[in-house]
Amino acid sequence: MPSKFCAAPFLHSFVSTHGKKFLCCWATRWSYDDRWSNDTDFDLEDWEGQDYQRIREHMLEGEGWLPACGECKQLEDLGQRSLRQWFDQVWEENGKPSLNVVNGNSFGVPISYDLRFNNLCNLSCRMCMPESSSQLAKEAERHPDIWPNWQEHSEEF
Repeated sequence: MPSKFCAAPFLHSFVSTHGKKFLCCWATRWSYDDRWSNDTDFDLEDWEGQDYQRIREHMLEGEGWLPACGECKQLEDLGQRSLRQWFDQVWEENGKPSLNVVNGNSFGVPISYDLRFNNLCNLSCRMCMPESSSQLAKEAERHPDIWPNWQEHSEEF
């Protein structure tokens, strides 16, 4: 597989609190590069749709990082483990199920879902963000220096 291959678009679907679908919970959700979509966002509503197919082709051809994958790129540039690497490990540990551009995998549907119904949560786990935890949202409002940009897109949550 290409060095920047990610199994997520072949196996996984992330659904935000507003019901929008994204490549994963780390993927950038706003202002995508125009070469990926004529719209402002990927249209990931259709698992077999045109945007998913272009993303999967990109992954298989090894054309480098997608615009939405900046978080993984940044972590890997720092020598840290990314969610991309985790998805690839899961794919490998499950026997590298066959992948295809049209419907992702041999089952034809995502085999992993991350559904976010809202951000109501009494926990404030450090791996989470204010968008996913009402307790962290309160903390972010009290300490904007710790969470400087989270409210820019808070209408999404």
